[in-house]
Amino acid sequence: PRWIVPNDDATGYYRSAVDPALLDTRAAKLSGAEQRMVLADLTAMVRRDELPVDRVIARGVALSGDPDPLVALSAFVAAQFRTDAFGDPFYDAAIRWRRATFGKLARALGWHRAPGDSDEREQLREEVLETTGGDDPALVQAAARVADDWLAHRPKIDVGLVSAALAVSMKTGDAARFDRYVAAAKTASAAEREAIIRALGNVRTPELARRALGLLLGTELDVRDTWSIAVITAAHRETRDVALAFLRAR
Repeated sequence: PRWIVPNDDATGYYRSAVDPALLDTRAAKLSGAEQRMVLADLTAMVRRDELPVDRVIARGVALSGDPDPLVALSAFVAAQFRTDAFGDPFYDAAIRWRRATFGKLARALGWHRAPGDSDEREQLREEVLETTGGDDPALVQAAARVADDWLAHRPKIDVGLVSAALAVSMKTGDAARFDRYVAAAKTASAAEREAIIRALGNVRTPELARRALGLLLGTELDVRDTWSIAVITAAHRETRDVALAFLRAR
């Protein structure tokens, strides 16, 4: 056949291993649920070493602008790949590719929920901006404004979007911003505190990373809340060595 739908309506509880060429959406006219299932199946094939990762990335890029926000979200996630475990040339090229590929989508979504936006579109906004918002100086500045407004007035904003804005603004933040976040975490609710602490782990300079990791010692905040800082700083290329040294020393 020229195309196939391996899981009709995505209701079957199983994985499918299919040549992506047989999943031509122009011919098959897959539903939104089927599109998401196909992305999940192809991603699983990559994990089983049955498909090169570039085939999934290409399909994810192609579907990241889908009008169905759930399809777009699944596609965007499927198109992501590790960038921190390779040499500098690859890392730099990957960041440029991400900016060129998803920058337009990130700018179109923006940091503010528009009237009529569905919860699913808001999920897409949060994921795209937290992942790629730090690549665009204009989006970083906008994230800082959202974060500062929220810290000052605690307006009603979806926690997920607040979390993304806090994290992106801290990526290029300075010591003053770091101090404001620590102070805010001490008086925040549980959900707000989690978002602020995750942002503190998103620092990119060794000096601020050491300060963030110092919060695990429990002198200012409960270590049960701050443990995520160790995980996040270890995941970032710029701070992973600092995180490893801190953990080894303790």
